Amino acid sequence: MVQALTTGTYGKHSTELVQVGALQIGKTGAILTAAELALINSLSGLSAAQITALATISAVQLDVLSTAVEVVTGTNVLTAAESGTTFVLNSADAFVTTLPEVAAGLNFKFYAGVTQVTGGDHTVIAHANDQATIFGQCVVAGVVILATVEDTIIFEEDTMLPGDYVDLFCDGVNWYVNGMAQVSLGIAFAT
Repeated sequence: MVQALTTGTYGKHSTELVQVGALQIGKTGAILTAAELALINSLSGLSAAQITALATISAVQLDVLSTAVEVVTGTNVLTAAESGTTFVLNSADAFVTTLPEVAAGLNFKFYAGVTQVTGGDHTVIAHANDQATIFGQCVVAGVVILATVEDTIIFEEDTMLPGDYVDLFCDGVNWYVNGMAQVSLGIAFAT
């Protein structure tokens, strides 16, 4: 039977958050509600392999929730290991970010930072082996701009604004883009 290391009612809203408990398995700790503790207690008949599988699923879920953020100020060649990272494009000097080769499940986010790019554009380009693989859309100043068989995503000089963004997801064959720019020509696509 799993027991909480500490339990109690916390805060003035005790009717919403009834009880919590701290559970430690090995060197890993977690805060659990009373309902979660009851669920774990009901699983006491599971084998070690089944418990390990559940713990692995939970670790993967936690990893997905902890997104890495990188502020980029120069040319950047991404790797598959950086999947899930949010990149903030933040330099007055234009630069290129190159995507890794297509692979199922890769995903990246790109945001325009507060430093306005001048004298060129920040571009996100497909890997040399994956030309014409970007599809999707970006809402630019309220107008949907389509990406159909594209190679390049362009954060336009003197036009992109902080917070303009694109999300990219790969199915193993193509990249799918979704994004938003606040003003006309803030983000564009090209082949």
